[in-house]
Amino acid sequence: MLFLDFSSRWRASLAGLAEVDDYGAVEEGDRSYPLLSASTPGRRSVLITGGFHGDEKAGPLTLLAHAPEIVAYAREREVGLQLYPGINPSGFEAHTRYKLSGERPDNDFQQYEITPGI
Repeated sequence: MLFLDFSSRWRASLAGLAEVDDYGAVEEGDRSYPLLSASTPGRRSVLITGGFHGDEKAGPLTLLAHAPEIVAYAREREVGLQLYPGINPSGFEAHTRYKLSGERPDNDFQQYEITPGI
């Protein structure tokens, strides 16, 4: 599945149920991939992500298939949602673990360290 097809289906499945947005884009080679999100209000909030590794499609495809049910379940319980279904859209489309550029953002968490107390 092309990621643009995925994004169209994502938008359609949540139309009228959640605030659906592109919070950015990833440029890989000559392609631009949207970074998708959806949110709903609630007294408490839950974050759900999927698709960090492009070759692990179960997360994004499950969110796509069940997003309306998940939203309804959360709404009944006054739980807000922040959904991010495709963290690595170029890897998703190419069936590769990491981004097409070769970036491996989850392999070196030390680079994300901050000064203690900040």
